[in-house]
Formats: sequence, C-alpha cells, structure tokens
Amino acid sequence: MKDGLRPFLEFFPPEQFEKVMEGLILEQDIRKEVRRLQELRQAGISTFRAGQLFEKLRLRREEELGRRHMLTDVLSNMQDEFACQQWLHRQAHMDGNPSNNIPLLPLSSTARRSAPPLDLTQFGGYDKLTETEKEVCANVRFLPEAFFEYKDILQREAERQGGLRLAQARQLLKIDVNKTRKLYDFLMQEGVISKPD
Repeated sequence: MKDGLRPFLEFFPPEQFEKVMEGLILEQDIRKEVRRLQELRQAGISTFRAGQLFEKLRLRREEELGRRHMLTDVLSNMQDEFACQQWLHRQAHMDGNPSNNIPLLPLSSTARRSAPPLDLTQFGGYDKLTETEKEVCANVRFLPEAFFEYKDILQREAERQGGLRLAQARQLLKIDVNKTRKLYDFLMQEGVISKPD
C-alpha cells in the first residue's frame, strides 16, 4: 500500500506522510476487524468470548477437513503401489524433507496374520470338548459355551429341515462369516450335520 501512495509523498512532509500512512493502515485493520465481527454476528455470535471459541473451533474444523482430504488421498492411492509411492514422496516433500533422501520401499504384500490360538483351559466347559473340538475352538477362537450353543442350534435346525446349507447357518448364527464357515465345515466333517438332499 505504501508503494501505491509514493506519488503523494511530494505533497506531504515526511512526518506527516508517516502519520497519514499509519492512519490508513489503522483504517485497514479496523475494516478487517469489523468484517470479522460481522461474520461472527451472522453466525449468531454475540459475545467476544463466544467469538474466541468460535474461531478456535473454526480452525480445528479446517484442520480436520485437511486431514480428511489426506485420508481420502491415502485410500484412493492404496490400490496402486506406484501411486502410493508417489503420494508418499509428495507428502515427504511437502513436509520439508526432500524426496530424493527417502528410498523407495516396496509395499508389503503379505496377508493379514491370523490370531494365535485361544487358550481355553480356564473357561468353563473345556473338559466337555473332544480333542478335535478343542482344536477347532482354539483356532477359530470360540469359547466352549458358545461352541456348544452354536453346535446345538445348527444340529437342531439340520434335523428339523433334513439338512443344512451354509447360507442357512450364516442366517442362524449371525456371527463372523469366516467363523461360521469353519464351524459348518467342521460339523459336516464330523457328521453332526449334513447338506439337504
């Protein structure tokens, strides 16, 4: 702003020109503050304390919105390894680290590790399980009571209908489909249930 008013410098002595500039800068600051207060009033804010809180929350919302965009970028680039590497380098560069210092790391293509077998010895009903049932419960991570309940439900339904399909078992148990599949396969193998004719 000062540069735009330089031509008027010749009409004022230096001290007076500085006072005019200070007045113009003060006017600009006041206008900015009035605009900010008008925006707060439009948002329903009527006290200075509420205005300070509103500003803090607005900054937090903007920060959160930036994080959401970053998460969307990550999720969209996860499927393509090359795009993911490019995105990582771009982020490192934006953070101030030159991307040429960061080596390209291959993304791990390992599958999700399964949970270790569950130790069932302290749970009630453990001594009623057969050895194969103990193994299934430990690997699938069923508690003995839950195993007996699920087994009973599937066995009764199979007897009632003259057999049982996997889709029916899934509807009956309403638990993880992978656990249902393992339990269904085990009970089929043991001859407890059978498929309908």
